[in-house]
Amino acid sequence: VRLAITVNLNDAATPSTNDTTQDFCQADNPTVADIQVNEIGVVFYDVPTDGTPLVATEALESGIYYASLTDGSSNCTSAVRLAIQVTVSNPAGPTTNDTTQEFCLSQNPTIADLEVNEANVVFYSNPAGGTALDNTTALTDGAIYYGSFNEAGACVNVQRLAITVTLNSTPMPTTADTTQDFCQADAPTIADILVNETNVSWFADPTGGTALAPTTQLVDDTVYYGSITNTETGCESDTRLAVTVNINNGGTPSTNDNTQDFCQADNPTVANIQVNESGVVFYNAPEGGTAFSSTDALTNGIYYASLTDGSNNCGSTVRLAITVTISDPATPTTTNATQEFCTADNPTITDIQVNESNVIFYDAPVNGNLLSADTPLTETTYYAALLGSPSGCESGVRLAITVTFSDSEEAVITGDFEDICVFEEVTYTANPGKTNYVWTVTNGVITDGGTTTDDFVTVSWNAIATGVVSVSYTDACSGTNSDTLNVSVITCSDITISKTVNNTTPNIGDNVIFTIQVNNVGEGDFQNVVVNEMLPSGYDYVSSTVSTGTYNENTGKWNIPVLLSGESATLSITVTVLATGNYVNTASIDISTPVDSDPGNNESVASVDPICLVIYNEFSPNGDGSNEVFRIDCLDKYPNNKLEVFNRYGSLVYSKNNYNNDWDGTANVSGAINSDNMLPAGTYFYVLKTGTAEADKTGWLAIVR
Repeated sequence: VRLAITVNLNDAATPSTNDTTQDFCQADNPTVADIQVNEIGVVFYDVPTDGTPLVATEALESGIYYASLTDGSSNCTSAVRLAIQVTVSNPAGPTTNDTTQEFCLSQNPTIADLEVNEANVVFYSNPAGGTALDNTTALTDGAIYYGSFNEAGACVNVQRLAITVTLNSTPMPTTADTTQDFCQADAPTIADILVNETNVSWFADPTGGTALAPTTQLVDDTVYYGSITNTETGCESDTRLAVTVNINNGGTPSTNDNTQDFCQADNPTVANIQVNESGVVFYNAPEGGTAFSSTDALTNGIYYASLTDGSNNCGSTVRLAITVTISDPATPTTTNATQEFCTADNPTITDIQVNESNVIFYDAPVNGNLLSADTPLTETTYYAALLGSPSGCESGVRLAITVTFSDSEEAVITGDFEDICVFEEVTYTANPGKTNYVWTVTNGVITDGGTTTDDFVTVSWNAIATGVVSVSYTDACSGTNSDTLNVSVITCSDITISKTVNNTTPNIGDNVIFTIQVNNVGEGDFQNVVVNEMLPSGYDYVSSTVSTGTYNENTGKWNIPVLLSGESATLSITVTVLATGNYVNTASIDISTPVDSDPGNNESVASVDPICLVIYNEFSPNGDGSNEVFRIDCLDKYPNNKLEVFNRYGSLVYSKNNYNNDWDGTANVSGAINSDNMLPAGTYFYVLKTGTAEADKTGWLAIVR
């Protein structure tokens, strides 16, 4: 009998959920307990069967979780577990180009000023958790702010972006005076506000606003706010410096006459301009400009007067314009600034000659004493001024007239008169300051002066004789006076001549140059010098050059028109030396004016000793009786000669001491050819030694048969 056992299989139901695919944000730190199911007492596994139940606090990860329900009566779990797909999201956080950001404290930076690369970023004061800070929250120096995305319905990043904030502080500028006074006349601007620092900008408000330009005109009773900009951070002062500006204005001075006239002769200055107040300063412009010194000389133009307020030292905003006119009559004129009077005439001021009327005289160029018309003249300088009409002003610059007195005086001629060289120029003078001079000269020529207005005459004495110079003139006080001076005129001239030749031993037919030099070594000048340079028969004329004058090769005359003291004249003559004739060349001075005082040096001689060797280097010893021997002219002058002849190979073929024009082309030296044999026609080289080195000859000769 089998035992019957009834088995009851109990199965807990499978749990249910509203979403088998559930999403979670990593930033929320989700756990197994956060999985949504509709029942209570649900246990989760990480496998569909078996496995170990997961703790409810276990952090969720992306994957499939399996839910099982436990039956309370049987304690059985779900045979089929509920699978739920879990996704845990952790998006990337915001980014920035600078995790350490600097701000100017003066700009009151807030959360909204933090720089990130994305939108919808909120900031926290903690790296996790906490409440997002409002965008208007002021930033704090040294604080770290943590940024995270803030999109509705979206997960936020777990790791927040950390940004460290530095707030740069710039101190307020300083000043010695927070209430500053200015003068309206100075047209003060922002640039004129006094502070102790540079790089200060000014604003119309204590915060914000736009910086005022330095040229902005200051306004009375206005507060201006100064800020320094740090050149390294670019930050302005955290708190601006407040300076109150007051603009002061001095009153306009007054005058009894807006158009004032002055005399240049009074040397008027700025101090002479009439105003009713003291402490007035004058300028060259209605505004700004340069202040005049009270001692500055006045000129025609407008002067602008400013009154300085004693309480604030400010000048007038509106200056008083005064037109200044300077009257300066012209300086009087005269036909003679040095006027001579005769003492016997008892001259007075009225006798001084000027070209204008209304002229008054003083004893000084400026100021001085006014002289009456009947004041007796003395030898001094008087100063004339013209009285202008209608101004009544005198000339600013007075005319100076020097007064001298003349009495009768004896005429006297001064100048050298003893042993004057002929043709020498001498200047003679007579009493100066006279009129109607009449000069007379005998045995001389006037080269300068000598007119009716000249108190001198320059004479060239042109004859060796007694010269005479005389003068007469009119003396304003005593009539006509005259004087005569006898002059002893002598010859002081000495002329020399020299002659040289450039080659004293030329060959016959050579050209040589004779150089003749004429020198004036005396004190006087020579005129019309004639030199005789006629060539002797041993020369033929080729050419000539002269430094002065002309040379005629036909007459042999060299004419020199003028030869001044200390000068020289040169004649160079090129000639050909002839084979025969007279070789002694003599040059002499034939004529001169004046006659030379020393004729012993008026002749010079030069000559040559020509070398007459002439070699005829071609002969034809063929028995026809013509040109049968090798001929050399003038050998008789060289009895110790030696002739050697070489063939073209350098072999000696002929040699003879005391050669006498008798070689017919026969060899007398054995070698290339036997002695006594006739040499063949051809070219040979000869060496002629004369016993005088300068006369030795070498060359080629030709035998023609």
